[in-house]
Amino acid sequence: MAGAPGRRYRRTMTGHPSVLHVSPGHDGAWVVADDEDRDTQLSRHADASEALRVATERLRRHGGGEVLVHDRYHHVHPHRCAGRV
Repeated sequence: MAGAPGRRYRRTMTGHPSVLHVSPGHDGAWVVADDEDRDTQLSRHADASEALRVATERLRRHGGGEVLVHDRYHHVHPHRCAGRV
């Protein structure tokens, strides 16, 4: 699944994703995953705030992008972050 319908996402020049997803796992943990390979977990966290912090920091290190947070009610909350200067 490549992001929201009608939106096109890219990888940065270094090959890192510009979109990451944070979503609840089946065991209560929160998972950070790449937009192009949602089945591969980049990291797992005890709560959504920690997962969002880690995903945002990862994107900032690689030029910025967007974190899509999927809540337990199937709503998606976008969080944009700029790259480091």
